Amino acid sequence: MRGRTGSSRSKKIELTDRERDVLDLSLTGSGATAIARELGFSKIERVKHYKRKIKDKLGLPAEADTEAMLSAARAHGLVP
Repeated sequence: MRGRTGSSRSKKIELTDRERDVLDLSLTGSGATAIARELGFSKIERVKHYKRKIKDKLGLPAEADTEAMLSAARAHGLVP
């Protein structure tokens, strides 16, 4: 009898609209200040908050860089 197949990577990741906005802008190389301005945040801490939430959902450590976010987002089917 075979065990269940799949892993945490096959789990569907759900991002909020705002998390998606922050992810998309981060992956274009925009810094926290530019993302905050683009999304109308008064403080860059808001961008950092969303990045932490995204990294957590992707199973990444807090210190993960943009390249790691891109790789994980691709692995989860969030970006082509």
